[in-house]
Amino acid sequence: MSRVIRILHVTESHSASDGGVTTVVNELSKHLSKNMIYSCVAAGTSNEEFTPEGVDFFQLGKDVISLKSFFSRKLKNRLHYIIKEKDINIIHLHGFWLPQQVIAGRLAKELGIPCVLTCHGMLEPWLWKGKGVLGYLKKKIYFYCFAYNIYKHCNVIHSITLGEEKNLKKLFPNNRHYLISNSIELACTGEQSSTLNRTIFYIGRLNPKKGVILLLQAFKEIASLGDWKLCIAGPEEVKEYAQSLKSYVNKNNLDQQVSFVGPVYSEKKKEFYQNSWITVVPSFSEVVGLVNLEASSYYCPTITTYQTGLLDWEDGGGILVSPDVEEIISALKNVISWTVDERLARGNKSFQLVKSRYGWDQAADRWVQLYSRMIDGFK
Repeated sequence: MSRVIRILHVTESHSASDGGVTTVVNELSKHLSKNMIYSCVAAGTSNEEFTPEGVDFFQLGKDVISLKSFFSRKLKNRLHYIIKEKDINIIHLHGFWLPQQVIAGRLAKELGIPCVLTCHGMLEPWLWKGKGVLGYLKKKIYFYCFAYNIYKHCNVIHSITLGEEKNLKKLFPNNRHYLISNSIELACTGEQSSTLNRTIFYIGRLNPKKGVILLLQAFKEIASLGDWKLCIAGPEEVKEYAQSLKSYVNKNNLDQQVSFVGPVYSEKKKEFYQNSWITVVPSFSEVVGLVNLEASSYYCPTITTYQTGLLDWEDGGGILVSPDVEEIISALKNVISWTVDERLARGNKSFQLVKSRYGWDQAADRWVQLYSRMIDGFK
């Protein structure tokens, strides 16, 4: 490294309940600190600071989600102050759809600061059309009228999976592209628990893209095959969707087998992972759903979709399906037929896969290399 690297991460919101992007930014910042690289985070709608020790946090204010913020002198001045005050020489944009990312990208161009954009799956094809024709048109207008003219100047477009990279190369054909997978800090250092419950576990936001209704429909078909329980944990991000899930459970007389437990964190989440038979991540669109990595780090195998980008998942103990009810039914029937020994073996294989391919040590080295090359102008 020819210069000391000082990075500003600009993200959407940054609280404990925000999930994947917050986790990735925090872990990346923490591991950069171990490599003597300074990081700070600027976010919009966070209600509380949620950064690792030694990582500065800057609140941008709740109004950054409004349309007028695209033209906000106050927001631009705030970001400019952070850049100058902290002597920032790399700007890393996380996410795509809010004004702070566009304004930070504009400042990067104006100030000649290298900039990398990580979309975190927010431009995946399913999400363009997930809210109907009107939502699709709004996103097209935003992309071409606001975002593209800024982000086309980014020095690097970062992808998390091969599928995302292929998609982003179509949207940004003239940019430099770089692929680094999401990673995870291994949570377990000892052996896996042998106290397993007959519980199928889901954890994540209750949002249509997460495919929870598919899991409920599949569980309905196997519910009579034993004393199996389905536990659904996570915040009700889309209230109407969450209510429709609960109505489905009630209508199909699954109240005694399906529970909604809300958000769970820390020790409670660890307990669910360690004691559940399987975790299911039935997303329609995801870029390496961190739940899969997290569950496996506690020796809990997962059923997940090809759309989560983990195309090597079956090399370990996991199962890959399409976001389709019949495929999930088939996978669940397979899973509930496992013996305890087979379940434990699957858990161990899942852990070993994550340890060897998705640990933060490897990913942090690649990020350091990328940032260094950006500082040096890719010489």
